[in-house]
Amino acid sequence: MTDTTYNGWTNWATWNVHLWLTNEPGSYEYATETARAGGGRGEMREAVETFYNLPTDGLAADLIGAELDDVDWDEIIAALREE
Repeated sequence: MTDTTYNGWTNWATWNVHLWLTNEPGSYEYATETARAGGGRGEMREAVETFYNLPTDGLAADLIGAELDDVDWDEIIAALREE
């Protein structure tokens, strides 16, 4: 079995999304507010899609959506609530 963890996170996708969310004050505030307001996996993913104005159709949307499917949203939410 291959270890898919990345920098202490479940996988690269989770680490990368958390990095994007916490790298800029605006996205950090938006993400922590969503997490602390009790937002679950669906709400956090929607917050990412909305904040970054991600495409909703076509190849780019499929590729981004597939990667977002790999994110451990519960891990990100827990980390944001602790910060």
